[in-house]
Amino acid sequence: MIEINLIPEELRSRVVKPVKTVASGSSAKQQPGPQLLILIIPVIFAVLIITHIYFISLGVTRSVQLNVLKKKWENALPNIKALEEFNAEHSLISGDAKEVQKLIFEKINWSEKLNDLSLSLPAGIWVELISVSGKEFYLRGK
Repeated sequence: MIEINLIPEELRSRVVKPVKTVASGSSAKQQPGPQLLILIIPVIFAVLIITHIYFISLGVTRSVQLNVLKKKWENALPNIKALEEFNAEHSLISGDAKEVQKLIFEKINWSEKLNDLSLSLPAGIWVELISVSGKEFYLRGK
């Protein structure tokens, strides 16, 4: 209930009256009694025990999952090594194949090659015949 006091501040009594409050509808604080503490302490302990049990079970399930994944990794390790070896061989072969393809499709400047050949030959040696057919290369000189 709201009380309206129309008496000026100077004339009001300085004694504060305790206000009775209803537990559900008032904003005034009540002092916790021993009965309330007796109820709160077991609830706090129960919450702590439940959280500990939860985290322990979470740790156990994670360790089981980790062990399962370790076993899968160990089982897959030989396949991984074989795959790495294959990739290493394949990269070497594919690198050589790329170089061969480059040489095959590259346009050869024969005049430049013959000029380099004649410059690298010692004095007194002549090239008489150069023949290329299919996979055969024939070079005759004196």
